[in-house]
Amino acid sequence: MQQISYRNWNHYRRGRGLALWAKILIGLGVLSLIGLLIVGGLLWSLFGDFADPKAVEKAANSIVTMAPLPANLKYAVGKNLMGAFQFAAINDEAAKDTYMLMSYKMEASKKITAKDFIDALKGGKEMPSSPAGSAAGGKLDVSGEGEFDIAGTKVPYVYGKTQAKGGNTAASLIGACTPEGEDRMVLIIAQQNADTINLNRVKSFVSLITSMKPAQ
Repeated sequence: MQQISYRNWNHYRRGRGLALWAKILIGLGVLSLIGLLIVGGLLWSLFGDFADPKAVEKAANSIVTMAPLPANLKYAVGKNLMGAFQFAAINDEAAKDTYMLMSYKMEASKKITAKDFIDALKGGKEMPSSPAGSAAGGKLDVSGEGEFDIAGTKVPYVYGKTQAKGGNTAASLIGACTPEGEDRMVLIIAQQNADTINLNRVKSFVSLITSMKPAQ
């Protein structure tokens, strides 16, 4: 896939008529909410089965429908926080990659689209962090974008490099989706210890998602 430079993003955005600043600001608020919920997830973990693989698998399937994981992938941490926010971290023990699935309900007055969310990241908003601490957040220096097709659902994504406050860098990708008929945002996040994202490995993980709807 050809990479796209976003250093002159504002000029590009004006030329293409893409994200409105109002939408970007909404996206910033949404990501801030995710950060607060992640902290809540850490506190909740003190009283629950935060790191039990079976419970994490259940949390993942409350977000999307997952096929059985291959041997190199392991459910790490996750939680369904009273139906309002769900997250699940999955580690690739061979490649040392981290994948995160997140889902949160949107209030009727604060609904945004997946495009709004992606445009907010292009505008410089920080990525959410992994509750496990294995996938650090940070601003995403976007170098490219694309779209997954997951069982007929389009999931736009951007990728590039993040730098967390501690100075750690990682190749990162984040995709967003608002499943049809649902008032929630679903995020797919990948982070790799590399200079550039390995899209083939991410696509291999995404192929395990058989539906963007929760498992029945």
